[in-house]
Amino acid sequence: TGTVTFTTTDAGVGVAIPADYTFTSTNAGVHLFPAAVTLVTIGTQSVTATDTLVGTITGSQTGIVVQ
Repeated sequence: TGTVTFTTTDAGVGVAIPADYTFTSTNAGVHLFPAAVTLVTIGTQSVTATDTLVGTITGSQTGIVVQ
């Protein structure tokens, strides 16, 4: 169990990232977020997911090119 929160470097109007998600034991640590991210600002962006309790547990996708 635990909760993940999402952030992005894209601060543009219309950006969409998933809401905080709390994992349950039935997730077994896996949850899909299909079509959950929309980036709008031209350039290179990133999206990061971070555990809300242990901030050092994090994962990022960097180098996303928005055209």
